[in-house]
Order: sequence, then C-alpha cells, then structure tokens
Amino acid sequence: MQWGGFTNTFGPFAVRALKAFQKANGLTQDGVYDLTDHRKLALYFDAYGAFLMGQVAVTPEDQKRRAIVATAMFGYAHRSTIHYTQTSLRMWGVRNKLKPPSVPPYEDCSSFSTWCYYVAGARDPNGPSFNYNGYGYTGTMINAGRKIPASSLKRGDLVFYGRSTVPSHVAVYVGDGRVVSHGSEVGPLLLARTYRSDTHSCRTYF
Repeated sequence: MQWGGFTNTFGPFAVRALKAFQKANGLTQDGVYDLTDHRKLALYFDAYGAFLMGQVAVTPEDQKRRAIVATAMFGYAHRSTIHYTQTSLRMWGVRNKLKPPSVPPYEDCSSFSTWCYYVAGARDPNGPSFNYNGYGYTGTMINAGRKIPASSLKRGDLVFYGRSTVPSHVAVYVGDGRVVSHGSEVGPLLLARTYRSDTHSCRTYF
C-alpha cells in the first residue's frame, strides 16, 4: 500500500465530526486537525501517524488566523468579565499587553478586534502607523483593510456593520458563517454573520 493522496482540507461532515471530538475531549473546537488532536486520538505516534501529520502544511498566515479566532472565542468564553465601554478604558488589552489567560476588563467592538489581532501577532488592523499604540476605531480599520466579498471570508477576517460611510460596528469572523461580536455589556457573543441586516463590508488584513 502506498501512502499518499492526502490533503489538508476536510469536508463539512469530517469537520463536524472533528469538532464533536474536540468538544468531547476539551480541545479547541476549531475543526482543524493538528498535533494536539492527534495526540488525544492516538495513544502514541507511529510512522503512519507521523506521515499524516507531515502532510498538513500550516503557513504563518494560517497560524495567525487560528490565533485570532482562538482569542475571539476565548473572549466569548469569558464574556461576563469583559465590560463594554467607548471611554478611554477601551484598548485595555493592547495598552496593557494582555494575553490569555488574562482577560481585558474593558473593550468595545473595534478594540476587542484589535486585541485579537495583537494576541495573534498579526499586523495592527488599524494600519501600520498605529502599531498597537492603543488607538484606532472602525474608521481606521476600514481604511487599513482590503475589501473582499462575503463569499471569500476566511477565519480571522473582519466584518463591518452600519449604513454610514464609516461603519459603526465590527466583528471577528470565526468561520462557519459566524462572528464574535462585542457590542454591549453582555460581552462578546457568538452570532451568525448576518445577525444584523446592515452589513457594511468584509475586510481582510492578510
């Protein structure tokens, strides 16, 4: 038997099955099969398992996108501790250089999204001149990103909402048609991308 013919892309049924496995085993439910999942699935690594894992190419962009999503989901899991504010307390996570397991106590929609990018080591979505200096809002984000159709969204991209030229809200796209949106004192929520009818645009920063 020859080993080969593998890709790093799962079909929708395999992704659902993997997410169920990840949930049952307390793993990150991202539908991506990596070494952590393989260690939990296999009690030991054999030559075949090592070969399979070698077929999965993870680019630096993939790693950052995964980290953005993981941070957004971390915020969702700790939503009760993240207050919503548009005061000078926003950008708390970036200004205080917080990373999980620390949780920023104060953020708004754009500062929460910026924090997710900061934790992931991605470039500041507000633009290179900001470089995580604790400033920026939806207006700077909209100018820094590249507009893409909703059909081209990838995990870690941003979705903007609002009917004005400068959108009033932004959320982190986490895949499967969902976003993590921090828009009220309830904290970051996991919602359908279309939960608002006033989608402004979708932007990528990669």
